[in-house]
Amino acid sequence: LDLEESRSAGLKLMGAMMLPDGKELKDFYKKKEWVQVEAYLLEELGPMASMMMRMKPFLIMATMSEASMAQDRPKVLDDHLLTHAKEHGKRVIGLETLEEQLAAIDALSLKEQAAMLLEHVRNDGHKEMMDQLMDAYVAQDLEALMKLTEASGSMPKKLERALLTERNERMAHRMDSVIRADGTATFLVGAAHLPGETGIITLLRRKGLTVKAVPLES
Repeated sequence: LDLEESRSAGLKLMGAMMLPDGKELKDFYKKKEWVQVEAYLLEELGPMASMMMRMKPFLIMATMSEASMAQDRPKVLDDHLLTHAKEHGKRVIGLETLEEQLAAIDALSLKEQAAMLLEHVRNDGHKEMMDQLMDAYVAQDLEALMKLTEASGSMPKKLERALLTERNERMAHRMDSVIRADGTATFLVGAAHLPGETGIITLLRRKGLTVKAVPLES
């Protein structure tokens, strides 16, 4: 995304993140389940938890994941790189729109998202697996990233198709168009979009492009 464009659409974004009018997060759970979910949100998010009670469950999980990594850097990587590009006079565009990204999340019903959040809570946020994913990311090991994601079994196939497969196809098509029009470009995508038969690397190669890894030195 062009993050600056997304920020300017703040009200639209907030509206899309929220549950329908009259609905609260606790409405999707039995009493015993809600006790677990509420306690976990309070433990992980502190005062922010009260703001989450009317937010869509999937976005609550995303918020908790981001909050758990905030201790590493005050600014997320894509935001840092966007600022760097702007400071050097680079043209910045989004590979997808905010609406497209939100639509991918809405591929799962709120009931299905609530079940995912409950599973996330009962497994303490899959923190051990997250550590393994981060190790694989730092090692630039795409095969390990893919295997860990598949082994977790925590992402429903419908969500995987909407969040990864369909978006990969759309982004690879647009990347190909930009490359052929501009010649040189830098693209920033999440690592989960890269590996596998439906990943961006394979899709770009199928379009006739040569894709090579350029490992970063530690």
